[in-house]
Amino acid sequence: MTNPENEGVNLNKTAPANDLRIDPPHAPQVPPHQQDVPSWIDEATRPAAPRTPETQSQAYFNPRQPSGEATINPEPLRITQAGDISSRKLVAGLLAIFLGTLGAHKFYLGRTTPGLMMLLVNIGGWFLTGVLSIVTFGIGALVLVPLMTLVFTALCIVSIIEGVVYLTRSDEEFNQTYLVGRKDWF
Repeated sequence: MTNPENEGVNLNKTAPANDLRIDPPHAPQVPPHQQDVPSWIDEATRPAAPRTPETQSQAYFNPRQPSGEATINPEPLRITQAGDISSRKLVAGLLAIFLGTLGAHKFYLGRTTPGLMMLLVNIGGWFLTGVLSIVTFGIGALVLVPLMTLVFTALCIVSIIEGVVYLTRSDEEFNQTYLVGRKDWF
């Protein structure tokens, strides 16, 4: 409601109930029982029509379908070809056995975080051992060298086990577990 001078809206006066309705300019006419609900909310909350078998077989992707429902005839996710999977499995297994303490097999499979963890524990641990041994005039080496030898041995055992696990899995299992599923360890 405007004031007598038409300078703006006077919020102190009450207006009749039919003056307070605000609709977008493009809103269609709606029945009186739905006047309180904007048309876009009514459309969004209306239940979807049930699917018929003809429409299900034609449409593989429906953007309104909830993500928890299974799709009709889903195609499996193919990252690599069958021959490529066996070669990747072989290379990853050999890298794990021979350069596993440096995390080479993890980097090869695209798992950079576990690869960096293995690399930093190995190289960083030996670097820290060397620096602390020099700073403490060799006394730190008495404790840190056996400790790093244990850490290096543990990394060797883990990487050899991972290499054997990679090599003994079938191609489909390797693909699903390490390439598609991106499993970090074992």
